[in-house]
Amino acid sequence: VACVIAKLLGLLQGFASYHDILIDLPLPPSVYKIMESKDNTTIAFTLQDLYAVDSNLARSLKYILDFEQGSIEEMIGANFTASPNPLLPLTLYDIHESNVTIDNTEPKISKELTFVDLKPDGANVFVNRSNRSEFVQLFVRHALYGSCKSLVDHFVAGAKTLFTGEMMELCSYEEIELLICGTREIGDLSELRLRTIYKGDLNDEHPIVHWFWEILSDMHDFEKRNFLRFVTGSDRVPVGGLGRLGLIIQGTFQPSSALPSSHTCFNVLNIPSTYESKELMKEKLYLALQYCEGFGFA
Repeated sequence: VACVIAKLLGLLQGFASYHDILIDLPLPPSVYKIMESKDNTTIAFTLQDLYAVDSNLARSLKYILDFEQGSIEEMIGANFTASPNPLLPLTLYDIHESNVTIDNTEPKISKELTFVDLKPDGANVFVNRSNRSEFVQLFVRHALYGSCKSLVDHFVAGAKTLFTGEMMELCSYEEIELLICGTREIGDLSELRLRTIYKGDLNDEHPIVHWFWEILSDMHDFEKRNFLRFVTGSDRVPVGGLGRLGLIIQGTFQPSSALPSSHTCFNVLNIPSTYESKELMKEKLYLALQYCEGFGFA
């Protein structure tokens, strides 16, 4: 069931990207590397990739690489094994229970942690100065891919369904991330204004429209990202800039006490045409951005 859900999520991600819809799905860099690769056995996962997922675990491995005082075998005592999924806390899923009877007394429950070998006979190979780099490399690969291989493979297969041919071959994993998630760089607002469509009683010369662009231009970048999330459902900018968003601003005849609203499915911003001043409009827009739960859905 989990694999079916993973593939379905991949299909949804691929469908959204195919239609230039950004989805706020922060995947780790390792997943994009898998999407880029033709042969998953040759992917070079790095400690930096692990930092993006679990910084504490990455720091522990970095400690092993930098350890210089004394014997690694005596101080750390690690071998070439790992828990089934190092990114998850130890749970009863990692523990085997067995009944142990001692001297015909009442059976007691014995719990033992399960481990997997990172290399053949890894339980009998201890980490030392000469092999610690290999250990870290194998551990990182197991944590980021081996421990969740089936789920990741199904997700990637679903995501790649609509991206066949040369697309994945021509893109680096950083570029694939940009295509799927966009960028946090706001860019030039004039691109957005040039391609904005007005509906209702609004047009580019309407006072409401002038006030809107003045208010938006005065916002800090984090406020502009909040505005993008309010209107589009994502605070990211698509590849190609703000002009690719296709913003629609529609005037409504709601009373001036009403807040602006949006339809994120269509990138539509509804603004009451009854606002009497720029100050009132700014107040209402900022309130909408602050309490936007429930506003951003058609």
